Amino acid sequence: MTLVTCKSCGVLFHIPDEIAYESQWGLPEEQGGFTCPGCRDVKARAEAAGRPVIVCLCGSSRFIEEIAVKGWELEKAGCIVLGLHLLPASYPCAGPDHQAEAEGVKDQMDALHLRKIDLADEVLVLNVGGYIGESTSREIA
Repeated sequence: MTLVTCKSCGVLFHIPDEIAYESQWGLPEEQGGFTCPGCRDVKARAEAAGRPVIVCLCGSSRFIEEIAVKGWELEKAGCIVLGLHLLPASYPCAGPDHQAEAEGVKDQMDALHLRKIDLADEVLVLNVGGYIGESTSREIA
């Protein structure tokens, strides 16, 4: 197996040695680096649209760290990303998740998130461990 890093999103892939230099993985490192099929697809869609692809991330706020990482990966690949926000521990009364509920603005944030979905070209649902919460279930219905 060969360990390759996508030059666009930075995700590490283990691929069999026999396909490490096939065209679906882009160029070898010494010729400019690998581009994963997902990033190549994003770039093709962006070129076809004449602008970056807009992706809205959905998922339970209990997985806010995973959502933040995926958003970063998509932005490195050239997407405009809409979704939830990861608040720093220094934010007043910051909790590990469900901050909107703690601040009494859940309905407002849920409605705003539905508008983000309306704006997006694509919606990506992160169902970490197979979990889909109540709000996410409404968003994908």
